[in-house]
Amino acid sequence: MSKLFKGTIWLVVAGLVVKVMAALYRVAYQNIAGDVGYYVYQQVYPILGVAVTISTYGFPVIMAQMLAKETTTMQRSELFLAARQLLFAGSWLTAVLAWLLAAPLGEWLKDSQLVPLFQASAFVFVFVPFLSMYRGLLVYREEAVRLSLSQMIEQAIRVGGILLALLWFASIDVYEAGYWAVVASLIGMLVALVVVKINNGQVDRGAYGGLVARQSSYKKAAVALFGTGLVICLNSMLPIAFQAVDALTLYPSLLEVFGEPIQAQQEKAYFDRGQPLLQLCTTVGVALSVALITKVGELLTTNKRIELRTLATKAIQWVFWIGSAAAAGLFWLIEPINVMLFGSNDGSVALAVFCVSTGFFLVVIVAVSLLQGIGKGSIAVAIVGAGLLVKTIGNVVFVPSIGILGASVATLIGIGVVAVILLVYLRKRQWIQWQSFRFFRVLIGLTAMCATLAVWERVMSPWHDRASAAFVAFGGVFIGALTYAICTYFILLHADERKGFRLFK
Repeated sequence: MSKLFKGTIWLVVAGLVVKVMAALYRVAYQNIAGDVGYYVYQQVYPILGVAVTISTYGFPVIMAQMLAKETTTMQRSELFLAARQLLFAGSWLTAVLAWLLAAPLGEWLKDSQLVPLFQASAFVFVFVPFLSMYRGLLVYREEAVRLSLSQMIEQAIRVGGILLALLWFASIDVYEAGYWAVVASLIGMLVALVVVKINNGQVDRGAYGGLVARQSSYKKAAVALFGTGLVICLNSMLPIAFQAVDALTLYPSLLEVFGEPIQAQQEKAYFDRGQPLLQLCTTVGVALSVALITKVGELLTTNKRIELRTLATKAIQWVFWIGSAAAAGLFWLIEPINVMLFGSNDGSVALAVFCVSTGFFLVVIVAVSLLQGIGKGSIAVAIVGAGLLVKTIGNVVFVPSIGILGASVATLIGIGVVAVILLVYLRKRQWIQWQSFRFFRVLIGLTAMCATLAVWERVMSPWHDRASAAFVAFGGVFIGALTYAICTYFILLHADERKGFRLFK
């Protein structure tokens, strides 16, 4: 099992690099294609994001776990065959449904020009079973280099192809550029498939030759893949799920408010500027959650409940401290960050509110990991589902009256509800302790940091161009982080904790 964990770690490390690249290329996309072009791509991104996530995290990890649990080669081969057939059936059925629903979806979104993009993006699910199967084998065999290489190459080709499509088509038509950006994603997945398929052919042909899987194997594989596998994806798909709600509800509401498609599309693009920032922030939570799930499993196996509660409390405590600082810092520095990355301060008020939600996202990601580790993943799914419902209702209620600020408020309330319910559940089940969070001390640290940033911005104003905005943003990040770190050391930590404190422990 240690080999399996090592392979999983490589899978996640590569996935984190992919996430950072995804965040950065979306900034480049907006810079090249403009706000309307960025709107086009963001409308189709949730489909691509879901396919990439389940073929990178969920299905490969759960397939490796299934194979590792079986004791004989025959059992592994039979389970592998059942999982393979279920993956192909489920993924290709999803691809067909996505293609058929493209036209109704375009009509629902009041933008028929998106239909070809939705149809093209449906084909990403064709690659999901292949990539999931071979990556799962690589995790099981601990072939970490090829595993990571496939993800890096896939993302590099996707990013390169998208940027080339933009440079070629963006000046002609933003929808054409978006279409070829989707095609570039498909090409990236195809090349990744070639990388993981090399030297794996003998497993594909020989591991289950002549076998017929029993019904019990299909049942076991179905529960693992479409139950546990999708739960494993929950952390990585959480921001995508909230973005999907906005893709489905925000533009139609904005179109009713403004009446002009261009203005509504620009407003949607302003709101979506927050997505790369959220993606960068959540990489910290995803990295912590992987180690957390494994350690929780070890402590549960050895029945060390007290140590488990201490670990869970510390994990939530630190991510709460870090997330609070990140949210407050982004809130205060959003205007220079907006100008630095996207060339204007449009939508800064809505983005400031949206960025507050990053702290809640970090807490939710780690809390969900805890529930997964203790075998309560279904509880986490239900709570996240409730939060998505709140987000949807919030969009319907707030967007018609206050535009994209309403969407930001809906996101904040939705993810806030999820965070509170998760923490209350963990506290009632005695997995965490409230007093360790030190809310008042955190508030003191945040106040000191925000006061320092206020002085910094006051001294540096006025600024108008991207270069000066970048200086203000990076300088503010450094000064704010330093201030909060000092406050953390002298205010948040107790004397005994400071004595044994190690920054990278």
